[in-house]
Amino acid sequence: MSTIYLNAGYDGTIYESLKTPKEGYEPHTSTKGKVSYRKVYKKGLYAIYKGMELRESKIGPQLSLTLTDEFNNTIYFQVPFKDQKGDIDTFAEALIAYLPYLEVGQRYRFYAYKMEITGTTYFNTGISVKYANSWETVVDEPKVDKLLPSYTKKATGEVVIGHIPAVTWAQNFEGKNVANKTEKDKYLYGILSQYGKIQPAKPVAAQPVATAAPAVAPPPPPVAAPVVAAAPVAQATPPPPPPPPVATQPAAAPVAQAQTTPPPPPTAPAKPAVTQPLPPPPPPPVTQAAAAPAAQGQPVYVAPPKSGAPDDLPF
Repeated sequence: MSTIYLNAGYDGTIYESLKTPKEGYEPHTSTKGKVSYRKVYKKGLYAIYKGMELRESKIGPQLSLTLTDEFNNTIYFQVPFKDQKGDIDTFAEALIAYLPYLEVGQRYRFYAYKMEITGTTYFNTGISVKYANSWETVVDEPKVDKLLPSYTKKATGEVVIGHIPAVTWAQNFEGKNVANKTEKDKYLYGILSQYGKIQPAKPVAAQPVATAAPAVAPPPPPVAAPVVAAAPVAQATPPPPPPPPVATQPAAAPVAQAQTTPPPPPTAPAKPAVTQPLPPPPPPPVTQAAAAPAAQGQPVYVAPPKSGAPDDLPF
């Protein structure tokens, strides 16, 4: 005895998938380029029904049928419970429709289908269930009763009332027709709750959310952010240190100014230096210089510069 996991494909097949090659299994490449090895149940799945359960998994909620085959292997035949829009998936809907009429311990034949809708490019996909007369029959078996859907015939506009509520349509803000499956999904979920089993994983999943609430409490500590703001203020005070190097430069400047102020005094010693050498040579040059300036009429202006008193000039 072993455990076998089966899936339904939207191409209308029921198959077993393995990660490694095995005799009787064909390679299959997914749209993402991942290679697996499949065994397709081309004549359908013959098995004894044990129960139906909604389970949580890593890939999302799965509707799982527990079955056993002729070799007493345990089979878990599972299909996605929700589609990409969050509504109950077509495969799950088809199985739930049979749920009130399935009997534990009864042998059935399950097979997936994909049928083109006449006059359109769309397809109907789902799973059908029939009674199995043996483990592999060639004659047509009687169909199992199921819950019927409610719908409106497009050709005549006739409204067909079934067990399952019809899908309603409404226009969104863009003016496009959008399907509303709320009432339909509620009804199917209620049937699953009554005749099947729902794994109590949802309440458990809600608890992590409650634990997350305390995690929200930590955000108050960000009040420490103001303290961090105060730290930058403390960093703002350090700027004073930069001025000191600037102060050293101005300090040099005053020294230069101290040197600029002394220059006037040196002019005073220049007087004695000039007066001492002048006495010997003046007699000859002065007379000559006096004669020259006399001709020009500027003898008076030559003497003042020697005395170093520019304020005595007449002009």
